[in-house]
Amino acid sequence: MKIFDEDFKTALVIYSVNGLILSNPQIVYTTPKLHYPFHTSAIGTRIYQWPKFNRVRVYEKWDGTNILAYSYRNFMGKRFVTFKTRLTPVVRSSAFDTSTCVAGGVDFKALWDEILAKHPELRAPEAVMDGEYAFSYEMYGYMNPIVVIYNEPISASFIFAVKQSNDEIEPPDKFKHTKIVNECLADAGSEKDLVKLYEAMREQARSKIQVQDDGSIYGCEGAVFYVFTEERWKMFKCKPDQIEQIHWAGDAIDYHSIVSTAKNALENISVDELTTSFVIDLLKEEFSDIQIGKSGIKIQKAVQAVKEYTHFRAFVKKIYDNCPDVNKGDKGTLMRYFSQFCQKKQMRPVYTALKEMGFVDG
Repeated sequence: MKIFDEDFKTALVIYSVNGLILSNPQIVYTTPKLHYPFHTSAIGTRIYQWPKFNRVRVYEKWDGTNILAYSYRNFMGKRFVTFKTRLTPVVRSSAFDTSTCVAGGVDFKALWDEILAKHPELRAPEAVMDGEYAFSYEMYGYMNPIVVIYNEPISASFIFAVKQSNDEIEPPDKFKHTKIVNECLADAGSEKDLVKLYEAMREQARSKIQVQDDGSIYGCEGAVFYVFTEERWKMFKCKPDQIEQIHWAGDAIDYHSIVSTAKNALENISVDELTTSFVIDLLKEEFSDIQIGKSGIKIQKAVQAVKEYTHFRAFVKKIYDNCPDVNKGDKGTLMRYFSQFCQKKQMRPVYTALKEMGFVDG
């Protein structure tokens, strides 16, 4: 298998299945990268560059892990449905000591299995099974923390479909296979001033953001604009100031952006394989070489912090797994049990880790 991307397009190429080489490699069009509809001038002014359009629809942008449902053929031509993250050909459990921990504290396969248990209709939709579409979902919640923290432990939203004959994007509304369809926030025709609408949606997202004393962000990540041009739908991301500032902190890269990129890297590799060079390759998708060059020390520190926290969560999970059931009845009793093994200053991070792993309620 090979994953490649070009401009807005991304694809997975399947050369063999179960060790048997396919007579014709299969191309699976996958979740594309999102771009902003503007660039910033030397004096900081936004210069919007919208394509000529006939219609625009706006949906909420979730800050989670993208899961793509797609089908593939085996050597005999039989089709199967599976799921992938952005960086892997299939959703998988961590390669990092799964007896005591999971990658980045998040076992993507276990979380997605939980979603499938709640929504079995996602397992093999007809339009995916027959190879006509791949369906893109966003899996989010406080058990899968990136930048924005949500109140739900783990949830998912169907955000769009990718047509496999020509890689075109289709908004989610036309598909009826599930009820967890991303809600349309705005719908307008070609007469609409897109700059005004874009800024209005940024303001709406800004009003939902709550920044805690410790820097944690609750609320929403922003919106996605689906713009129908004369030929196809194109998607553009829209984020409020509080989120943009994390990504655009001067000439250097904001520390939180690097941490979230390092966490995303763990979709693809184990924590012991996480290196600054791997994270830098991912950062190049969003940032310039100059920004990356000025952020070298922060990148090293962020990678080390993600590795340390991942090992800390392994430590917490091991204690929890060995904890007698009688001590798991309520949060107070459980935390008193943990106090035998942890220093007082560690108790808040312990509680956060337990919550993110779903062992205590929010």
